[in-house]
Amino acid sequence: MFSRRGLASVVLLALSATATPVSAYVPASDFLLKLLADKRRELAVKDMSAQLVAEVEGVEGQVDEHLYMKAPERVRLVSQRADGPVVYVEREGQRAAGPENALKRLTGTTDLTGLLFMPAGTELEAIGSHLVSTLRSLGVDTSIVSLGRQDDTLAYIIGARPFEPDKPQVWVYKQSLLPMRTVLFEHGRGTPSRVEVRYLDFGSPVGGDYLPGAIEVYRDGKRVRRAELQKLSTNQGLPDTLFDVPRR
Repeated sequence: MFSRRGLASVVLLALSATATPVSAYVPASDFLLKLLADKRRELAVKDMSAQLVAEVEGVEGQVDEHLYMKAPERVRLVSQRADGPVVYVEREGQRAAGPENALKRLTGTTDLTGLLFMPAGTELEAIGSHLVSTLRSLGVDTSIVSLGRQDDTLAYIIGARPFEPDKPQVWVYKQSLLPMRTVLFEHGRGTPSRVEVRYLDFGSPVGGDYLPGAIEVYRDGKRVRRAELQKLSTNQGLPDTLFDVPRR
């Protein structure tokens, strides 16, 4: 594990209504992301397969989902809908979504689950540099790291201060060094949409530190999805073909 010698100087923060004043050392973003990557590496997980139950905006009743993840940065989410499975698939920055037999390539990035949970690389220096450069490419100002509070839980915030909710940012639980939430923006016609993903309830009997007990997605402040973890299996040797993204 890394030592704490790389911590930055003391920063006094005036936190918003959702936080209380906190004075503490905060690490630079590259060091913090190395700590996050080292935490994931300690878990020694090469792939995961999870069963979820979700509430999805516009869909009546609960939705059964299956989430697959594999290093490096491979994700597949299958949602069972009344008219057939809907799939999201990601492979090292390439993404597609749609009905299982008619996936269409996606542009832009608003979901960092693959990046944060299964980062590419083997050496921590390379992983940290990759995480920093990827976040910068998405508009996250990695020169800023602050300390904030979500309810009663402390977190490091990369890319913003606690009173700047509308800047691209990544939150990391201070104590566990696991991902807490991300805020990115989906650009299209008109005003960009603010997309927030929250990783909740780590340490559950099912997910432990491998996966959060629940994942919530908010679009422009409105919750559009909440998925709860039901079952988790690890290191099953998932095939790479599971994460194939269609050609353009």
